[in-house]
Amino acid sequence: MEINKYSSVIRSIVIDDNFTAWASAKDKPLFCAQLADLEGEHPIIKEIVSGAINQIFSRKAEVRGHDVI
Repeated sequence: MEINKYSSVIRSIVIDDNFTAWASAKDKPLFCAQLADLEGEHPIIKEIVSGAINQIFSRKAEVRGHDVI
């Protein structure tokens, strides 16, 4: 597994503009899956990366005191 590749993808996605869009998204896991458009990757890798993105955004929301459903 190419850890550096995926961590680079995650870092490029978890920016403030995407966080704002995530906070207002109704289906947050789907939103993250769409952000992590890893075409050609194994479905498990896609799920791990999109899950990590969702978790990072969720933590950002907690730290910033956002009410996120």
